[in-house]
Amino acid sequence: MTIPESRKMIINEISGIYDPSEAVNIAVLVIEFITGLNRSAQLAERGKELSPKENDLLQDTVKRLRLYEPIQYITSISWFAGMQLQVNSAVLIPRPETEELVEWILASLENTNPGDQQVALLDIGTGSGCIPIALKKRNPAVSVTGIDNSEKALQVAKKNAADQQVQVELIHLDFLDETVWDQLPVFDILVSNPPYIPLQERATLHRNVLDHEPHNALFVADDNPLIFYQAIAAFAKKHLSEGGEIYLEIHENTGKEVLQFFQSQGYQDRELKKDMQGRDRMIRVLK
Repeated sequence: MTIPESRKMIINEISGIYDPSEAVNIAVLVIEFITGLNRSAQLAERGKELSPKENDLLQDTVKRLRLYEPIQYITSISWFAGMQLQVNSAVLIPRPETEELVEWILASLENTNPGDQQVALLDIGTGSGCIPIALKKRNPAVSVTGIDNSEKALQVAKKNAADQQVQVELIHLDFLDETVWDQLPVFDILVSNPPYIPLQERATLHRNVLDHEPHNALFVADDNPLIFYQAIAAFAKKHLSEGGEIYLEIHENTGKEVLQFFQSQGYQDRELKKDMQGRDRMIRVLK
């Protein structure tokens, strides 16, 4: 089977799961995973026949894709902010919207910290470490810390930080347990992409998310969907410097509710930002 034939087969097999453009992109990633040839090399070597070993791997990969397993988990690779990161089912797959959050923070730092003074940042629920690693790589003046309640997730973050040659302090900690907050110092920036999807919305998620990504990083109880924002607001009272900033990803349907909550807690300077799809997706709060 040649590379074009392989690509066509992959697209046909997953066309009922993914939209056409995404199916094409996945096919390219599958072939790169199998052969080591990137997109341009696949075009240059389109007459190449897959070896028996490559063909076996192709069949196995397609089988996993048809079970809705994300290509990022199959290849253990996810691209984020120009970095190749390691991922597995212990961490969420980094999303483009989170890249937008990173860019928002970097733009603010350029305006508020032009002298490159040391800035301390905490990522709450760091997962793969994509946020602090990207920020540290782009702005070395930022001292970054990531916390997570999953040791397996922190192992992934540690590997990614080492691969990207940046220093990130990683701490195993359950953020919802207020008794452990005193283990942490004061920070200048808090950032988080916390769990915010109510359990009652499970059925609205694509199966590649619902069946494979970690539920503890996705879902919150229906009776208190703002639980992490409440904890962050309380934590910031003592652990965010005066004039410090909070950057948060949010559920597209709860942006105004989250802003109103922070206002009720005394945070008057607040901003809601849409993502590239035009959906309310992130907020910034100033202490």
